[in-house]
Amino acid sequence: MKNLLILMAFICLVACASAPRPSKPQIAPIEPSISKEFYTVSTKKEFAVDSAKIANCVTALPQYHSKILAEEYYSHFTGKNSEIVESLLSDKKAIIKTYFKRFTKAKAYRIPGQSEIYINMAKISPNTESIIVTLIHERLHVLGYSHRGNNRNKYNNINSVPYKASMLSKGFLSYCVDNQ
Repeated sequence: MKNLLILMAFICLVACASAPRPSKPQIAPIEPSISKEFYTVSTKKEFAVDSAKIANCVTALPQYHSKILAEEYYSHFTGKNSEIVESLLSDKKAIIKTYFKRFTKAKAYRIPGQSEIYINMAKISPNTESIIVTLIHERLHVLGYSHRGNNRNKYNNINSVPYKASMLSKGFLSYCVDNQ
C-alpha cells in the first residue's frame, strides 16, 4: 500500500510537471491610435519638450479614451463622454509656454479663447507626472471644458472634465515614458 501511494505521488508529480501551466494574462501592447501632435512647445526647455511627447502619447491612447468613456459622471458637463474623446483627438493644439512666478498658487493657466498654456516653473517640478497631468488639464480648458473657480475641492470641481480626465491619464504615463 505504501509503495502504491509513492507510485501514485510520483506519477502525479511527473504529470503535473509536464502539464502546461496557466500563464499570466498577457496585456496587449498599448499603441497610440494616431500619431498627431496635440501639444507643441514654444520654449527651449527640454523638460517641456519631453512632457509634450508624453502628453501626446497619452492623449492618443485608445485605452485612455476607454477610461474617459467609462466614467459615469462629469460635473459642469451635460454632453456625452464620447464628445470629450472627440475633442481630445481634434486638431486643436495647445502651445506650451513657461513663466516664473513664486507668489501664486497657480501651477499653470491659460487665457480664455487662446491656445497657449503657461506653466509656472516656480510651482511645478519638471521631473514629475504633475506637469503632464497639468498639460492635459489645461488642454481640456483650451478645448472648452471648465470648472468653477480655481479650487479643485470646491463646487465639485474634482469631478469636472479637466480634473477627472487629467487624473485618469496617470494610469498611462509610465507606459508613455517607457516607450518614448
